[in-house]
Amino acid sequence: MRRAVGLRRVAALAAAIVLAPLRAGAAPPFVWPVDCTHGEDCWIVRHVDRDPGPGVRDVACGSLGGDGHRGTDIALADLSALARGVAVVAPAAGRVVGARDGMPDISTGAAGAPALDGRNCGNGVRLDHGDGWVSQLCHLRRGSVAVRPGDRVAAGALLGRVGLSGETSFPHLHVGFERAGRLIDVMDGAAVADGADCGEVAPLFANAPDYVALPLVGAGVAPRPPEDADLLRGWHRDARLPPTSPALVVWLQGYGTRAGDVLTFRLRDPDGTLMVDHRTTLERGHARGSYYAGAPRPEGGWPSGRYTAVATWHRDGISARRRVTLEIAAAPKAP
Repeated sequence: MRRAVGLRRVAALAAAIVLAPLRAGAAPPFVWPVDCTHGEDCWIVRHVDRDPGPGVRDVACGSLGGDGHRGTDIALADLSALARGVAVVAPAAGRVVGARDGMPDISTGAAGAPALDGRNCGNGVRLDHGDGWVSQLCHLRRGSVAVRPGDRVAAGALLGRVGLSGETSFPHLHVGFERAGRLIDVMDGAAVADGADCGEVAPLFANAPDYVALPLVGAGVAPRPPEDADLLRGWHRDARLPPTSPALVVWLQGYGTRAGDVLTFRLRDPDGTLMVDHRTTLERGHARGSYYAGAPRPEGGWPSGRYTAVATWHRDGISARRRVTLEIAAAPKAP
């Protein structure tokens, strides 16, 4: 797995990128636009939709996206990452032709969410890279936008922070590219108008991440069946639980699940005994789904020590797996 470009590393890549006009027909040498490591603390969870009809087809002929989706979505694990602040940088040198800030970070449809009135991008930045190339970066955190129209920026320059503004229900950056008004899929450089061939992934990003068909963004052990909203808040990632926990529940969260996907959940106690061994086949998929299986607390409470959980997502001969460990503290002695 290749590592994404961070702020400290982006300077070296940007050094050779100048603000001069691009060669006719040439794509800018784009850099990864988020200061995160793909597959560890961020994931591409939606691609450009290349199917001209009502279906979905991504760059690798998969279905990781949404009908008519016009960009690449790079998601954070949860809201705690948003709160810490994850930098969004210019994917190439250019001029700022649009910028908006001030919209709140709140999920679409949540209580208090403002009317979008066409501001689906939320807080965002639009850049003109020359020779017809334009990029748009959306859903930035309120108060983080660091540029304004007319500014000239180098590749890797700070634009803002990943947020939850506009039409979204999870913290992520949506980045879209156009050339001469035509949508471009940055994962292979193809123009997407009336559909485009798929299969070979050849990203225009320097040091781009590999295509991941099963973006499994989180797994852990909870003391009860976890709510999706709690996982989005970053809960149930603690490595310790008390012996009085009502249950031990292995959970996973992934994007783009499909009907027919197989999920397995296993949990072993400190002695290696298999306490949870559950397998399920999904009857339907979800854009973002949370799943779990567990066991109730035994009489006398959970034995202290280290527990090991493994959550696995299988599809068509490929799989994504997370292994996590959990410590159960010894029960306090009576005085």
